[in-house]
Amino acid sequence: MAAVATPSELTCNIILIGDPDVGKRSFRERYVKDEFDESWKTGLPELNLFKTVVVDERTIKIDMCLEMKCYQERNSHIKYSFHKMYSVFVFFDLTNRDSYGNVKLWVQEVRRYSEIKNSSIFVIGNKKDLSNKREVQMEEVQEYCNFEGFTYFETSSKEDPTSIDKAVESAIRKRMMGLEAKLKDEKE
Repeated sequence: MAAVATPSELTCNIILIGDPDVGKRSFRERYVKDEFDESWKTGLPELNLFKTVVVDERTIKIDMCLEMKCYQERNSHIKYSFHKMYSVFVFFDLTNRDSYGNVKLWVQEVRRYSEIKNSSIFVIGNKKDLSNKREVQMEEVQEYCNFEGFTYFETSSKEDPTSIDKAVESAIRKRMMGLEAKLKDEKE
């Protein structure tokens, strides 16, 4: 018989997707390892990184999967990744309007391949530290996210690790609420 997560222990799988060079890898490295290196643009990183945190007296194991679509052709890997996720972070670069335009395409991919109805979609506008080069305004993105029912965060992997912590904690809390609702339904 498979082990069932108790309310005090939980795994939160988060997949990071978006165009190349929008800061997915930097976001993940900053969150998991508290490191930032501008040279991360090249080379193939580890696909999954893990971190254990405690939220509301619960131990949470976070599995952050970096979708490597930007390094490979379309294939079944993305479908496999979505099958195992609980939260999807769709990234764009606040200094690159084209990357924001592609958010809707990434969301289509999520909807096309996601087999989990309770998944949460978070839109992440990264590189907010480059405000003098900003091409996408918060109000525009917030309007889209409100319409779609997504959660929106602006982050900076380089200068504001707290913004990253807030985004991940929001995903954890949504996961915890989903698990609590499921356990409640099973008891009734």
